[in-house]
Amino acid sequence: MKYVPIVTMITCSFVVIAFAAACNGLDPGDLPPDSYLEGTITYKGGVDAWPDTTVYQVLVIAFENQPLNTDDILKSFQNSQVVISETLPDSVESTEYRFRIPMPPRTFNYVVVAMRDGPNFLADWKMLAVYSEKGDPSSPGQVVVNVGSVVNIDFLVDFDNLPPQPLP
Repeated sequence: MKYVPIVTMITCSFVVIAFAAACNGLDPGDLPPDSYLEGTITYKGGVDAWPDTTVYQVLVIAFENQPLNTDDILKSFQNSQVVISETLPDSVESTEYRFRIPMPPRTFNYVVVAMRDGPNFLADWKMLAVYSEKGDPSSPGQVVVNVGSVVNIDFLVDFDNLPPQPLP
């Protein structure tokens, strides 16, 4: 007789789960559509323009706030205020990128193409291009990514004329 309450609880649990599933409560179609940042990065001068240095990574990075120092970068990662692409190919004429933006809507105030040219993950970065609505890389533009939206940002990297570098 001591087993009746346990069996009853298990049976009730299955009934609740079955009811929720029947009412579409567990339907993955109820999830909001994914949101993305995508575009093309073109390198002025093509393959020959790439610097004669080791390239560890090339990424598109979207920061909610423009970092002014290494501590700002760390805080951005700790507070989930940054989204990065997968590593992109280097020594190419151009490349396309696309990455999912979690938890939209999100506003990014500093979206860049960045290259790490040394082993220090926190210090060995160069900004190759900065998104700017006005075409002025010293005045970064704001990017709003809404639920279900795909925002296209194309970049032109000119290794002979890099944007202002936020890190010393």
